Amino acid sequence: MALIGGVCVALGGVGVAIFGGFMVLLCVLGFARMLRVRVWVDGNVLYSRGIRNWGTPIRLDRLRSARLTAFGRNSGRQLYLTDLDHHHLNLDVTNTSVRRLYPILADHLRWNGAVANDLLRKRLAKY
Repeated sequence: MALIGGVCVALGGVGVAIFGGFMVLLCVLGFARMLRVRVWVDGNVLYSRGIRNWGTPIRLDRLRSARLTAFGRNSGRQLYLTDLDHHHLNLDVTNTSVRRLYPILADHLRWNGAVANDLLRKRLAKY
C-alpha cells in the first residue's frame, strides 16, 4: 500500500497525488499502531494505551467479569474486563499482542472461576 501511495505521489496528477498521500498516511499510522505498547501489568493493575488516550486501569485482583468474544462476521476477538469499581476495559486481542497477558490473567482467574466465560477459560487452560 505504501508502494502504491509513493508511486501515485511521484507520477500522478493532483488527484492521484492526494490519493497517494492518503495511502502513505494510512501506512504510517498502521506501522505506528503496531510499534507502540498496548497493555502491561504493574502488580495487580492492568494498564492500556491507545493511539490518543489511556485506558482505564483495571485491578486484576478485583475482577468482576472477564469475557472473550468469538470472531464475528466483521470483527475480531475482543476481551472485555470489568472490576469491582465498575471500571471497564475493552481490548482488541486479534490485532494486539497479549500473549504475555494471558498467563497473568490465568493466575488471577484461577481462584475465581465464575468471573471468566467459557471461551476465555478454554483460551487460558494451557497456562
